[in-house]
Amino acid sequence: MDGGAVSQYRVLIVDDHALLNEMLTAALAGNEGFDVASATSVDAAVDLIRRDGRFDAVLVDFDGPGMDGLKGLARVSEANEGSVALFSGVANAAVVERAVKMGASGFIPKTMHIRSVGRAVRFIADGEVYLPSDMILKEHLK
Repeated sequence: MDGGAVSQYRVLIVDDHALLNEMLTAALAGNEGFDVASATSVDAAVDLIRRDGRFDAVLVDFDGPGMDGLKGLARVSEANEGSVALFSGVANAAVVERAVKMGASGFIPKTMHIRSVGRAVRFIADGEVYLPSDMILKEHLK
């Protein structure tokens, strides 16, 4: 037994915006204690997964290079064997619903507070599907 040590989640951020990628990587690694890697495209993410092994959670930018709609999300999910969530500031509810039906582990909006992102990533890494509460409420209150 390891004395109760908590294992660190391995997280991959796939986003081509350098500032966002670097800030989110630093915030999650520093404030939330994750082991974080980043890639700037779907192809780079798939290569990184093949080289370094499975990540506990992967966040893939909806508008990122190589996405081709949601095809890129499916490629990353297949390479990582799941635990891949859509990460976006522009994806609408219909896109998110399609992504989840395809097997995505949820949706994290880029407008979310960093502490909430950390909680959502843990949720995904633990095998759950994460959707923001406001998205769920809008759907149920129609």
